Formats: sequence, C-alpha cells, structure tokens
Amino acid sequence: MKKVLLLLVACLAISTARADSLAVGTQEVAGGLGFDRDQAIRADAYYGYFFMYGFSLGPQASYLRSSDAETWILGARAVKNINLGKPFILPFLAAGVSYASTDADKGFPNASDDAAVLRGDLGAKVALSKTIALSAALILETATREVFVRDEDLERSNMSFEAGIHYAF
Repeated sequence: MKKVLLLLVACLAISTARADSLAVGTQEVAGGLGFDRDQAIRADAYYGYFFMYGFSLGPQASYLRSSDAETWILGARAVKNINLGKPFILPFLAAGVSYASTDADKGFPNASDDAAVLRGDLGAKVALSKTIALSAALILETATREVFVRDEDLERSNMSFEAGIHYAF
C-alpha cells in the first residue's frame, strides 16, 4: 500500500496531463484494490457512461474477502467529477445502491446474510495521460442487514480505502 501511495505522490509531482471532467458520450472502465477496517481485501470494478458533462452512471461490482468471510456486492454507481481547474488532479464524489451477499464461517453468529447497501466515495484521480488516471478513495458503506466483517462478527457498516486505475475511451 505504501508503494501505491508513493506512486500517486510521484504522479502529482511530474504529471503534465490534463484531468478534465469527461465529456458527454465518454465511457470509463475502472478497477481498484483496497483494504477495509478488518484488513479484508477489497476488489472493485466499474463501468461508467458520461451522460452529462463530468457525471457518469453505470454498474459496479465488488468483492471483499477476509479470513472469516467473503462478500459479493453488485449494483449501480453514479460518479461526479469536480473540475477545480487544476492541471492534473480531479476530485470526485460517488454514490451507489447495491445488493450484497455474505458467506461467513460457521462460528459467526450470522453465518450468511443478504442486504441492500448504500455506498459513498470521496476521492481524487491523478491523470497520467488523456485516457489513463490513478485514483485514491475513501469508501463508506451502510447496509440494511449485517454483511460486513468487523472484529470476528458481522456489522451493518464498512469503511475502506482503495487505490484504482481508470481508462476513458
């Protein structure tokens, strides 16, 4: 994780690319890896279509795995890129609604559960070129039932940090 953060800082220092909000009709594919509060590994994939200037909407899939449980999340996500006029950095806000399914070890009080999940992201993209950007984001999630692993139990909320890569076409 330290290497990813170091790479992001290096990109901030040397990048000359322009990180503009993306135009209508642009498509974006993004993927990310991260960790949550219980050291679960998180993998995300997102496809977005920009139907308004700087605003995309599309499907989102996530997978969380700890030593005690695994969670699959499928849903929709909206992303708003915030153009601050900076030459290579682009903050963003995202929100999503998803369905989550968790399978936990037999020793857990709630061995398996399904829930609706609300997700919010706060992050920034660093442009490497006109089509490729790296990102870092804080992800907050809350569910209708206990589907996230925390201290050898399941909880209704989760917080993760994620580093990602974005490709626009």
